[in-house]
Amino acid sequence: MTAPASTATKVGPPRAPRRPADRIFSGSTVVAGGLILAILAAVALFLIVQSIPALTADPADISLSGFPDSFWQYVGPLAFGTVYAAALALLMALPVAVGIALFISHYAPRRLAQSLGYVIDLLAAVPSVVFGLWGSIVLAPAIQPFYSWLVDTFGWVPLFAGPVSGTGRTLLTASVVLAVMILPIITALSREVFLQTPTLHEEAALALGATRWEMVRMAVLPFGRSGLISASMLGLGRALGETMAVLMILSPGFLYSFHLLKPGQHQSIAANIASKFPEASGLSVNALIATGLALFVITLAVNMLARWIISRRSEFSGAN
Repeated sequence: MTAPASTATKVGPPRAPRRPADRIFSGSTVVAGGLILAILAAVALFLIVQSIPALTADPADISLSGFPDSFWQYVGPLAFGTVYAAALALLMALPVAVGIALFISHYAPRRLAQSLGYVIDLLAAVPSVVFGLWGSIVLAPAIQPFYSWLVDTFGWVPLFAGPVSGTGRTLLTASVVLAVMILPIITALSREVFLQTPTLHEEAALALGATRWEMVRMAVLPFGRSGLISASMLGLGRALGETMAVLMILSPGFLYSFHLLKPGQHQSIAANIASKFPEASGLSVNALIATGLALFVITLAVNMLARWIISRRSEFSGAN
């Protein structure tokens, strides 16, 4: 009779005891992460609770000027104007931001790159009200003749159909200002991502005979694609929530319109809240908060879409 074979158990090296500093740091990171989720949940709960009276009330009881037969007819044009202006701003800012980031990270001399980096970071610190003043006082009158030329030359295109605004305070002007505002955010993040490209990848592309641009296209851009998407979505979120600049520039309107040069066509959710909240009372306040809830949902959807796109492109992530 043979004795059963004994099963050998692997004994690893003893785990080092955690020092108090490690436990404090680990606990603080957990608390910080949980605090972010708690704040986000509290904001969402506040918006939902305060929005319920406006969503369930009779529209006739809400004293907001221009309030139509239902809340959804009221918030729809506002959401359209918000997304439209932010999308145009991102469309204008993204190519410029990527070009500046690539120039700073791979083309400019070191001293010039440092100076440009400081300028970009300084531009991000300018208050939005300053951009609003610049857009309404300087940019709008200066660009109005160009709008007139666009209407005269390309008026047959629905986007540039007239009549043109006499003040230049249109959605296109607001989008240009928003593009300038989100440009430093996208540029700074893209620059840092491009600088993280492994040097071996760049040298391998150059060793195979690639030009500087081919090296950037084959090594730098694929590596930084997920970071570039994250930077773009962060800039888009800034454009979606911008208040003062849009309020000071845009001639408000409540229409579903793709016209860029007509006055009184669009308004954003944030600017509408800022303009009407001081005079609102009762259910009108709840209605404005409900539009804020719509903006919260739009921003959340944009971030979820960005995370989904990044997860599909995980092979290009710098973490890998």
